[in-house]
Amino acid sequence: MNYIDDYPTCENTYVTLRVYTGEMAPDFVTKILGIDPSDILIKGKVAEGRKKPEILNGWFLSSEGHVSSLDSRRHIDWLLNQLEGKENQLQRVIEASNEVYVSCYWSSLSGHGGPKLSQKQMKGLLKFKEGLNN
Repeated sequence: MNYIDDYPTCENTYVTLRVYTGEMAPDFVTKILGIDPSDILIKGKVAEGRKKPEILNGWFLSSEGHVSSLDSRRHIDWLLNQLEGKENQLQRVIEASNEVYVSCYWSSLSGHGGPKLSQKQMKGLLKFKEGLNN
């Protein structure tokens, strides 16, 4: 894939796998996936820089700080690489959690443009969904 790391209309971009774990502590995601999170939320605890206790448990894996490109496709590939070969583990996490999804943050430099996905990336994301239906 030909990335455009200095994507001219993008100010900032990153992707995040977001796992909201219901009443379970988010560390079960780390144990199942074998991946350390970028951040976690623990219900009832006050996170650094916040004033109020968290109302949800959450586990997050973000490309922010790991990928320095302004091309969201590179960030998505980074996330897909982190999850490669872990389809069964991710399925277990999804089944045990309240909500799991991938979010893509993209900030425009000039009010124009937007992130792109390649067909290969769409297939890569879809294979995790398809694994849930088997």
